[in-house]
Amino acid sequence: MKTLLVGNFGARNVGDEMILASALERYPDAIVATADAEFSTRFQEKKFQTVLPFPTGLRSWLRFLSHPEGTVRELKGTVDTIVFPGGGLLAIKDKAWWIWGSTIVGLRKMFPEARIILEAQGIDTPKNDWQKFWLNRVIDSVHSISVRDKESAEVIFSFGSSAEVVGDAAENFLKKIFVEGRKLQSSNFNLQSSKKDTVLVNARAKFHGEFPQADIFLAMEPGDVRWVPEKFSGKIVFPDTVQETIALFHSAKVAIGQRLHFLIMAKACGCPEVKTLGEPYAEKVKNWLRR
Repeated sequence: MKTLLVGNFGARNVGDEMILASALERYPDAIVATADAEFSTRFQEKKFQTVLPFPTGLRSWLRFLSHPEGTVRELKGTVDTIVFPGGGLLAIKDKAWWIWGSTIVGLRKMFPEARIILEAQGIDTPKNDWQKFWLNRVIDSVHSISVRDKESAEVIFSFGSSAEVVGDAAENFLKKIFVEGRKLQSSNFNLQSSKKDTVLVNARAKFHGEFPQADIFLAMEPGDVRWVPEKFSGKIVFPDTVQETIALFHSAKVAIGQRLHFLIMAKACGCPEVKTLGEPYAEKVKNWLRR
């Protein structure tokens, strides 16, 4: 029997792929649900079995029903554990609550005997009845929930359940490397391979103040590059692999950014000066800053 890892994988988001890297260290023989198997395996620099994500839209449902190969339909009878290994899946937009709520409930119906575990999740306070509906369904569908911060635990408690606070998955992964000195399973990454001499910056929306001077604009998603000012004189980088990502953050003496996992990863890799670019854009960023 196998473990299935489910998350926002293959969407070309560095934070989510680092969460996957953390999960593959703990579940090395798992099957990974990813929207882009080629990207995920290249970023992880290792091979693993993949399937397409659970369908949540018309086209994906048509593909799921007409061509079961490469989908979770092929896994029936072979999976006994389903893990959502981190991230802020139930957050911000109604669409996100639909995608991940229907995924969790759908997988519960497809694999009625499997253990479904939510790990290190960031869960926003539901803003409307739609989000409350999905959170109730999710809690009823899973065996256990752990969360990345006490605010998420309080949300779960307010809905009549409980969740252990374990921190962020990517943050814990990097702390094990840099604090405990543990090496990646399939990597020769050298902790001494870079000096802290780089200024990194990141943005996920237009910044109306004076954009900081930096050596590298680090795009956590390819779309971040649209927010680079024309006068920016540094390099623009979207990391290709886990090792490149770690090396970039390990080289930082200053990191200034908007995205949560940009801030988290800079801090976890030992950057001595981590700042937000403007006011925090979301509840999850405010919660992390308070900690």
